Amino acid sequence: MFNFQNNFKMKKFYLLIAGVAFSFCSCSHTEEGNAPIAEEEVQGSELVVKTKAMEIPETQAFKGSDIKSFNVETGEITFVNFTYYDICDSLAFDRKFIFYLEEDSLFTATAVSGFSGYAINDLVFYYDRKRMYLKDGYPDFAIYSNLNEQQRQMLQAREEAAEKRKPAWERFIRYLDENNLLTNSDSDIPENNETLPDVLIPPVVYDLSATITIEDGITGTVFIGKSILSFNSGTREIVFSDYNILSNLYELAPIRLDIFREDSLLLSATVIASDNPQTVNDLVFQIDTKKQDGFYRPAEFKYYIQDGYPALENLGPDGEEAQRLREENAQKREAAWNAFVQYLNDTGKIVE
Repeated sequence: MFNFQNNFKMKKFYLLIAGVAFSFCSCSHTEEGNAPIAEEEVQGSELVVKTKAMEIPETQAFKGSDIKSFNVETGEITFVNFTYYDICDSLAFDRKFIFYLEEDSLFTATAVSGFSGYAINDLVFYYDRKRMYLKDGYPDFAIYSNLNEQQRQMLQAREEAAEKRKPAWERFIRYLDENNLLTNSDSDIPENNETLPDVLIPPVVYDLSATITIEDGITGTVFIGKSILSFNSGTREIVFSDYNILSNLYELAPIRLDIFREDSLLLSATVIASDNPQTVNDLVFQIDTKKQDGFYRPAEFKYYIQDGYPALENLGPDGEEAQRLREENAQKREAAWNAFVQYLNDTGKIVE
């Protein structure tokens, strides 16, 4: 039986990973949302959408009057004054968008980007290439000609979730219709098949991938080679295409991260956050966390792959022994590290 802390880690793990079946993200549904709603109840009502994240209290994101249009075919939502840049900074991992009509909670959507490394089988607020959508789940299986058994089960879960929120969704649509906000034209849909991470469609062997392991050998892929934007050979900072990929990994730390080259294990590192007092004298995947007003700011996190943690100058009299151990362990993995760096160099990701 898991203790509370392990159960908490398991929940965060299932949100973070892809490749573990039934990593479902549940959305709240009120009793009101499951009851038939008379059309006259919609007229004159005000739509309000609020956001909430792990450590951030519920705040208003936008109102119905801020919406310019909603495409019932593609799910794209546009705004009168808001732009992608106005809203994307608030779309941190685990950010929820709660839709209210007057005081009634209709449904909740989870923020997810086109590079996110996890699957969600309920309503999502999906944003990619400066455009925003409401979708029944993520990734979008519609672009695949054949689904495996796991994907079919995930699709079934999405259909069941959509059926549960159907009365509330119809109420939402009626509100938009009453306010002349609905469109059904075939808009230019972003080429999502270029941006959806293959990591979400197991089993696949990648040229480079990184997985984490938790409790009883359960594993999941957190990022792949194409998720990496750059690696600084001097500072060893590694930059990803979207901070949502790893934005809550710090909550699972310390945990092991394995880096694979195709299907062979290349390197293993300990994931550790910068506020951890622990000392590690072997390879670490260090998360430099940032806080503002007491809250973590995942968009400002930085990631490093270092030979140990913390920096030797912070260890005082223990620094000399720590340096010896780190150099010894670095020498043992020299060939594997060189292969990792060579991959990054060959794919144009090395910066200085």
